Amino acid sequence: MLKKLTILVVLFLTSSGFATTYYVSELFGDDGNNGTSSATPFATIQRAANVMVAGDSVLVDFGQYNESIVPKANGTVDNPIVYLSMTQGDAEITYGDPTMIPSFTL
Repeated sequence: MLKKLTILVVLFLTSSGFATTYYVSELFGDDGNNGTSSATPFATIQRAANVMVAGDSVLVDFGQYNESIVPKANGTVDNPIVYLSMTQGDAEITYGDPTMIPSFTL
């Protein structure tokens, strides 16, 4: 009985939608990667923003990201889209023109 229950739980978990964590690394990433592991990160935060949906998150590696970020999807109260730095304070986003819009740090 326990074996059947375990199989059902595994089937349910693999067939239902779960949030994805994406990875970004300015130095080691490539926007042609799938971004789903620290070994295959995206190069830009925007690339992650293009594929994320409600409930997803992105971990951004250290670096200075000179880009505008325009999310393609919205999160919800129960399933927000989350942007985090792998190490707090080590990822700076400058929006492409730091003289016009202040930068921020994750």
